[in-house]
Amino acid sequence: MCKWDDTDAPIFGDRDGETYSPPRDRDRLNRQARLVYLAILDDRWHTLPELASVTGQPEASISARLRDLRKPRFGGHIVERRYAGNGLWEYRYAGLSDAPQVTAENPTICENCGNDEASVTLALCSECAESLR
Repeated sequence: MCKWDDTDAPIFGDRDGETYSPPRDRDRLNRQARLVYLAILDDRWHTLPELASVTGQPEASISARLRDLRKPRFGGHIVERRYAGNGLWEYRYAGLSDAPQVTAENPTICENCGNDEASVTLALCSECAESLR
């Protein structure tokens, strides 16, 4: 059985910014990060209005969480973007980058449950990664 816990995922943590206050903002922004991350895992292109509709979060917040996902400390994810026209952009999750990431010391061991397998995503085994979906 998977023991994955939201607090262990590399998409969570303190954010940057002059107005960021951990006691006020940390939990809310981590929830946003999880909602956005889960919404883009389907290999489809999404606009900010579409993601706002799916997640119930403001477009500006979604844009900020997409930028966060690209940062090494939040996993170094590849989030592609393309111009859709008329000032509208689309975004798609494309996996992990080659940039330094938060990973297990042994990249074939799941940090969460200890499963040993050839493919580990975000330092999680397939069972733990699937529980994110």
